[in-house]
Order: sequence, then C-alpha cells, then structure tokens
Amino acid sequence: MYCRRCGTPNDDNAVFCKNCGELLRKSEIHKPGRRAGKKAGLVIAGIVIVAVIVIFVYMMYGKVQEKRYISNLTDGKKYLAEMDYKKAEESFNEAVSVEPRKIDAYQGLADTYEGLEDYDRMFDSYRKGISIVNQNYKEQGSMTKEGEQFYNNAIDSYVEQGNDEEAKDLIEQMQNMISDEKKKEELEEKKKELGIYRQYYDLLMQYRSKFGEAEIRTLTEYSEYLQGLCFAQLLDFDCDGKEELILAYGIENQDDIYSLAPKYTVEIWAYEKNKLKRIYTGEPYKYNGGMAEIVVAEKEDKYYVITGAADSFEDINVWMYEEDSEMFRITKKLNSEFDMEPSYQIDNQIVSEEQYESEKSKWEQSQERWELYMSRRGEEKTKEKLDDTIQFLESKTGGK
Repeated sequence: MYCRRCGTPNDDNAVFCKNCGELLRKSEIHKPGRRAGKKAGLVIAGIVIVAVIVIFVYMMYGKVQEKRYISNLTDGKKYLAEMDYKKAEESFNEAVSVEPRKIDAYQGLADTYEGLEDYDRMFDSYRKGISIVNQNYKEQGSMTKEGEQFYNNAIDSYVEQGNDEEAKDLIEQMQNMISDEKKKEELEEKKKELGIYRQYYDLLMQYRSKFGEAEIRTLTEYSEYLQGLCFAQLLDFDCDGKEELILAYGIENQDDIYSLAPKYTVEIWAYEKNKLKRIYTGEPYKYNGGMAEIVVAEKEDKYYVITGAADSFEDINVWMYEEDSEMFRITKKLNSEFDMEPSYQIDNQIVSEEQYESEKSKWEQSQERWELYMSRRGEEKTKEKLDDTIQFLESKTGGK
C-alpha cells in the first residue's frame, strides 16, 4: 500500500508510514486497479456466460419452432391431398401461428379454402400471404422465387373466379418488384390476354344468350343444319400477335319464309385499345339449295375469309384484313359462268379456264371448311370447334 501523504510504498500490514509516520488507511491507499479489475473481470465473465446461455436457449427454441412448423405444414399437405379439409385447415393455421412470416402455410390455407369453395377465405389467405411477400421485398430489396410463385398462384385464382381487376392489380404489383425483363414481358402479355380473352368470352356468352345455344337439327334424311350461336374460332388475321374472333350464328330466316334453314351471319371481332371492335360482317359461302359453310384459307402465313356462291355459276370473294382501314376488304374475285358458253374472270378480267383453275387452286390448297348446313353431316365438327373455343376462353378467364 502507498502513503497518501508522501507516496512511499509500505507493507500491506503496516499501520504507519515508515517514511513520514502518517497513519495508513487501508480503504484509501490500496494500489488502484488490482482487486477492482478482478471484480470487473468476474462481472464480464458472468455476462458472457449468461449471453451464451440466452443464445443457446434461443437457438434451441428456434429449432423446436422450425420443427413444429414443418410438422404442421407436412400434416396440412397430407390432409389436403386426402381432401380432409377440416384437419388441413387446423394444421395450416397451427403452422401460421408458429411461423407467421412464412408463406407456405398461407398457400396451404388458400388451397384448402378453394377445395371447400370458400372463396372469401381463400382470397383472405392470399391477401395475408401477399402482405408478407411485400414486406420481405421491402426488407430484402428483391422478390424470392417462393414469393413469385405465391403471386402467380394468387393471380391465377383471381382469374379463375372472374376477378379480373384484382388479378391485373397483382400483375402490376409483381411487375414493379421483379427485375427480370423477360418475366415482366410475360406478365404484360398475361395482362393483355386477360383483357382480350375476357371480352371475347363475354361476347360469346351474350350471343349465346341472344341467339340460343348451338343445336343440330335434321332437315331431311340426307341433310342437317346448325342453329343458334354455332361457330367460333380464334385466328390472327392481321398478324400482330393478337388473335381475332370469328363467329357465326343462325336465326330464323324471315327474309325467305320458304327457307327451312336459318339465316346465317358471320362476324369477326378484334381487340383494340382495350375494347372490342367488329371488323367484318358477312355471310357464309353458299351452295345450291341454301346450303352454307364458313371457309377460311391460309396463304403465306395469313388468314383469309372466302365468301360467294356456287350454282350454275361460281363466285369466289377472298377477303383480307387491311391495316390502313382496320377492316376487311376483297383482295381477289373469281367468277365463272356455265351457261351455253362458259366464261371465266379474275378481278373482272376475262381469263382462260386454265388461268382460272390455277388461281382457284391456290386458295383451295389450305382451306378450312366449317359446315353450317350441308348434306355431308359435318355440323358436329363445327359445333365441336365452338365448344373448344369456349373451353379455351374459360380456361383463360375462369368463365365467370
């Protein structure tokens, strides 16, 4: 110990300073830092031990929670596959309570409620999961693959239930959160398809309600005809990557009271500037006795509509889409007469029979014919094309 007066070192047991005789006070003259440092070291060591214990307990708890989450998630998926929706719901809800920031359980709940046809709770599960995906994006600055898949599943579910506007909102949100340009383009195309296919589907439903469902009726032993909305097909007439809708319907022929077959109308609709526009209205190709069929030709990767009539003469009008007018116009006319003296014309110019047949064969090589009223009984094929088109549109829109 040191004397506080003169600073002389003394024995620890000394009572008076050996130099100046000053009374030594032990509580004040211990050399600083020795015992205090020892005590501080013990305190720090204790803190470290407690921290290690806390971290260990936390890690063990985290592992237990993760194990509980995986167990409940696995059980939920098993019950869902078995269509035991009540147990699936309980398992997925337990998983959410254990790990509320993981989206797998929300997907399980959404699938469960879809199976129960409880769409309100299905959408509620998607909204909660999307909120978590968005929060993770804000914290991490990027969207995970699991988040992308969750968004895509939610979009598909909204579309299937006819909630197009909600689906579009999710598409736009997702576009803002991903950086992959190809995926952004795919989402943009999905959004466009949602608009175009929805409106085509709604149009067909309106026409079916107005003109009746397609019905094949027998006229004679050798012929039958279609009535109502009887044909629909998606074709890209203007080669812009977006399909147009060609359709046909047959109604009672009030213009000819002696005609047993319906009066047929063929229309083509395009999707432009987020709305439908009718770009063609006409009649099918007709034959002697009122028989009729829709004729579409493909030439050099473009589609054409062929109208006209055949009896003791032949008229062939080839219609093509014109970009300038955004409508159809006749691009080729063929005419032949078979009276006393056969004659042949192409675009109102007289030609030889060989020239006529050569030009005619160019348009016949790749034709599709959809019978409306014929003796060959092909109306079933025409009706099947209508059904296929409606089913395709339903798959894209949910058919709601």
